[in-house]
Amino acid sequence: MPNAEDFSALTEVVSGRFRMRRLVAFGGMANIYEVEDLQTGRAGALKLLKARFRNVPDAVERLSREAAAATQISDPHIVETLDAGRLASGEPFLFMELLNGEPLDRVIARRGRLPVGEAIEIAAQAAQGLATAHAAGILHRDIKPANLFLVSGPKTFVKLLDFGVSKFVGSGQHSMTREGLALGTFSYMPPEQMMGAKRVDVRADIYSLGVVLYQCLVGTPPFVAKSIPALSTMMAQNEYVRVSRIRSDAPAELDAILERSLRADPSERYAGVREFREDLVRLSRRSLPQRTLSVGEAAAPAARSPLQSDRSRAAGSPVASSPVASSPVASSPVASNPMTGSPMTSSPMSPVARPPVSKASIIETVVPRTRRQP
Repeated sequence: MPNAEDFSALTEVVSGRFRMRRLVAFGGMANIYEVEDLQTGRAGALKLLKARFRNVPDAVERLSREAAAATQISDPHIVETLDAGRLASGEPFLFMELLNGEPLDRVIARRGRLPVGEAIEIAAQAAQGLATAHAAGILHRDIKPANLFLVSGPKTFVKLLDFGVSKFVGSGQHSMTREGLALGTFSYMPPEQMMGAKRVDVRADIYSLGVVLYQCLVGTPPFVAKSIPALSTMMAQNEYVRVSRIRSDAPAELDAILERSLRADPSERYAGVREFREDLVRLSRRSLPQRTLSVGEAAAPAARSPLQSDRSRAAGSPVASSPVASSPVASSPVASNPMTGSPMTSSPMSPVARPPVSKASIIETVVPRTRRQP
């Protein structure tokens, strides 16, 4: 639950620029507020560290990293960053578009299994956003339902959130990952990331997105265990129930896409997220006729310094961007979001206008090195 500190900033005009309106989301180290930018008159979502974390190096680095990543990538399926930097006080800030909708973990908690076409649509749009990030040399490393936001509107429209544990590849920038430590959320991490491997590449994000797609279709992640060692064993042995055995409307090809995404050995997964997305689009066009969704209509913009394992490009036509509400919505009482029931995960820190608050911990998960399974 939020405390008095979380609300204390609401009476302020931050750095003479941002007029606080209400608390939108709260987490372990940072809060997001709906604000008005007095320079432009635009409403947006302002992410700030909590007072007790403003001098904590890891917290400052995480928000600074998120800001740095956000300013280097632009895609309809990544939350738009309007400004980022440091306030007059020296603390980092991130000023984003104010979204109207809800994160995917809430959608799954409320609706359960999603229709096959909708699940594919969500994964394909998230893959487009990831393709843009990967082309800019940025790995997300924390893909999970809480970080996929569904914008309100007549069609499915996904925005990727929270690049706070992202990794910059080939830039020489310091990485937050230390040998033997892992950053991310357990049930969505690939085995190599769980073991704290420093050389995690684009295939880690593909694995995590495969987990999210499975959860959209089934309601739970493919690997569910009561302990980290047990979870690691299930992942290494690829022990999960195929979607086609759980629901009769799932095409067999969907099992093949998921199986390739969820391989324990990165070399056996898709080499790049574009290939993953292409297979989803082909499956959708072939097996799911008479859809009203927009999958397959989008293509990522021109690549910028593509990563080694994601150099292949696929042709496509640009997507018509669904409008995102930037004006404030009616204020609602602050309330924490109940847990979704998904193992070892939490709710999001989202720049969301409605629902008003999403409880989350944005402290990175740190786990010891796990011995590789045979």
